[in-house]
Formats: sequence, C-alpha cells, structure tokens
Amino acid sequence: MVFTDERHLSKIYCANMLVIVDTLFNVVVSIFLTHQCIVLTDYKDTVSEHTQRLQRKFMKALIAQVSFPFVFAAIPGATAGWLVYFASPHSQGRKTC
Repeated sequence: MVFTDERHLSKIYCANMLVIVDTLFNVVVSIFLTHQCIVLTDYKDTVSEHTQRLQRKFMKALIAQVSFPFVFAAIPGATAGWLVYFASPHSQGRKTC
C-alpha cells in the first residue's frame, strides 16, 4: 500500500524521527550505564563487598531495562521507518498527487 496523502506521509516521517531519537537516546544511556559500571569497579577498595554486590545488581538491572527495548523495539522500528522513508515518493524525487 502506497501512501500518497501528504498527511499520511508527514505522520510516517514524524514516527520515523521519534524512533530515531529513541534509538539515539537508548545508545547514549547504554554508554552512560556502561561507564558507570566501570567507575564502580574502580572504587571497589573503598566500599564493602555487600555494597559492591548491590551496585552491580542495580547497574545490571538498569542496563537490562535500557537494552531490552533498544534491541527488540528501537532497532526493528528504525529499520522499518527507514524502509518506509526510502520507499516513499518524496525520497525518490517523485511528486504526489
């Protein structure tokens, strides 16, 4: 099904941009959380073993919370969004009626 109505195309473009922004946000948060895990391991001499275990569990939970939607929603969503964008008449230089 090809959308030729300008309103439909603008909705598709907006949804595509939201998916891309969400993907970039998840990448930034994942990098930040990975950095925090590295920082936590650097200070292991100054905190107790129990505190270290709690910190590791907390960071693993945060990474899992960010990674799950990133892998199972953002990547397929962004791929579908780009496919719709490149299949649209506007990206190929054709005018719509």
